[in-house]
Amino acid sequence: MEVMDLAIYLGAVLGILFNLKNFGFQGALFSIKGAIYGAGIISLIFYVSNGGMGEGDIGIAALLGFWLGWKSVILSIAIAFLAGGLVAGVLLLLKLKRFGEKVPFGPFLALGGGIAFLKGSFLIELYWRSLG
Repeated sequence: MEVMDLAIYLGAVLGILFNLKNFGFQGALFSIKGAIYGAGIISLIFYVSNGGMGEGDIGIAALLGFWLGWKSVILSIAIAFLAGGLVAGVLLLLKLKRFGEKVPFGPFLALGGGIAFLKGSFLIELYWRSLG
């Protein structure tokens, strides 16, 4: 077992316990549903892109889901793609990367997770209000 796997498992258990303690049985379900959504979205992209993302990204997305729940994990993945795309575009423009070179996605998942954890409810509410 790799260190990252151990960290994901430990983080998953802690995420479930955190949500269980604070929100009861519904919190635990919220946690598990978040992990399924997070891992599911990234797994789909992993398989459709023939490994365009790393398998570690699936674990990170699942971990975020255990802590954030399904709505905020979707938000965190969206933020990660926006931030990653922006940084990749800048790297291409500055010729620090060539088209087709990989840019690690894990740091962007962490950034998206942090933003979703701190401001997720506000951003989700803002999004729904903007739709009318």
